[in-house]
Amino acid sequence: MRRKLLFYLPIVIITIMLTACKTIKEAVTAKTPDLNKAFSCEFALTAFGEDKAAKMEVGGTMRRLGTGMWEMDITAPETMAGLHISFGDNGLTASLGELTLDIERENINEAAMFRLMFDAVDNCAAMPDLTLAETENGLEYSGEISQCGYVMTFDPETMALTGISFPDADISTSISSFTELTGNDSTEGMETRTSETETSE
Repeated sequence: MRRKLLFYLPIVIITIMLTACKTIKEAVTAKTPDLNKAFSCEFALTAFGEDKAAKMEVGGTMRRLGTGMWEMDITAPETMAGLHISFGDNGLTASLGELTLDIERENINEAAMFRLMFDAVDNCAAMPDLTLAETENGLEYSGEISQCGYVMTFDPETMALTGISFPDADISTSISSFTELTGNDSTEGMETRTSETETSE
């Protein structure tokens, strides 16, 4: 009996060590969200006024072209449909048809809904490590920008961004069709908007 134990003991130890190593590897290589890239997505934003009676819903598409570089196209509500917003180092350009409005960056309200979303994603993208919490909505990361706190929600399988919310500001945004942009895709929008601006001038 003792000889049998001595024979099987090394096998048991090796099996345990191999299993433990595999577990550690899986934990280290587990997928984590990566927002530090160019991407496009569809969004549906809902915001409430201070008295909760006023409600605003805005939908459309937005593209992150780089840190602090964004584009947004509004498709809803009908009164805002067609509005294009470009945001970058020099400020904001809003255009609707032949009308164009330029606002320098220092004059942009940091509490503006679009600015909150842009700043929150850029802030999250700059984090080297994200501590995620499992919730019924997916994996969540809670962070803070100068304006207020935010919560990012990610799909637990794909790690794609699925939502951005600002609890203190009563603003929530659902994200869908999250797609990473290639090098050509990320510059195409900027080149198109630059060409249109030069033409209008």
